[in-house]
Amino acid sequence: MAWMLLSRWSPFMLWVCRMWSRRSWRLLVNTQSHLICYFLLNWRQIQSTLLPLLTLLDIFM
Repeated sequence: MAWMLLSRWSPFMLWVCRMWSRRSWRLLVNTQSHLICYFLLNWRQIQSTLLPLLTLLDIFM
C-alpha cells in the first residue's frame, strides 16, 4: 500500500519540485526547500535504500 502510493506520487512530486525551484531559485530559497528538492531529485537512490523498510511496512499494515 505505502509503496504503491510513493511510486505513484514521486513523478508528480518531482514535477512540483522543478516548477517550484524554477520560480524560487532566483530568490535563493532557504535550506529546507533545498533539502526537499534534493530528496525529490535523488528519489531513485533513496528508493533503493527505503525499499526494504517499505516492504516491512507493507507486511505490518
